[in-house]
Amino acid sequence: MLWGTLWLLLAFAVIAHFWTLRGISERAFTLANQYCDKHNLQFISLARIKTRPAWSRGKLTWYNEYAFEFSGNGEDASIGHLILIGHQLKDIAM
Repeated sequence: MLWGTLWLLLAFAVIAHFWTLRGISERAFTLANQYCDKHNLQFISLARIKTRPAWSRGKLTWYNEYAFEFSGNGEDASIGHLILIGHQLKDIAM
């Protein structure tokens, strides 16, 4: 009975971790799109580069780095970087 409970808790933790990272990725996608729209760029794609636990405001959360591709002329592609701590944007760079 104890092992069953532990496996259930482990499964719940993995699902919660996936769900949290998925929400953060959706936030990054929205922020990258908004940034491109604001600067008259064409958004192409987004990819997570790095994820690790981090402390922010006394709370354990996730540090995520993303790379996003964009185009200024519709032919060439450039790469920008987006950093989120939890769901909050820390930095965006071209």
